[in-house]
Amino acid sequence: MENNEAYTIDISSFGYKYGAPKETNLLFDVRIMPNPYYNETLRPLCGLDAPIRAFMEAHEECNVFYENMARFAFYYIEESLRAKKNVSVAFGCTGGRHRSVYFAQRFFEDVRKRGFAARIIHRELGGQNELFDKG
Repeated sequence: MENNEAYTIDISSFGYKYGAPKETNLLFDVRIMPNPYYNETLRPLCGLDAPIRAFMEAHEECNVFYENMARFAFYYIEESLRAKKNVSVAFGCTGGRHRSVYFAQRFFEDVRKRGFAARIIHRELGGQNELFDKG
């Protein structure tokens, strides 16, 4: 894309036990990744917290998954934006607090590094969201 700032990428995290988003272009199920929920120290935290990020990044399968997912997602985004101005990408885990939030936030940061305007919402965290325009 020549002018990434003319396009918007919507990114969200959610919990499958509350239902998947009805409209999204790409949906990644991250329930196959190690779950910090089973660590009593990490359970009350969310995927935005540094200890959760460290937990996820300490597992090589999380990094391998992310790299493969991101390669495909950016290919899809580039192709999709030839025909439209918005693409939505969602990440789901069981409860929507740990893994999905981590992967959505990590992807959001990469999307921003590539110069796209992006929005992110973490649905199960009470809709905590950020809206960023390029700049």
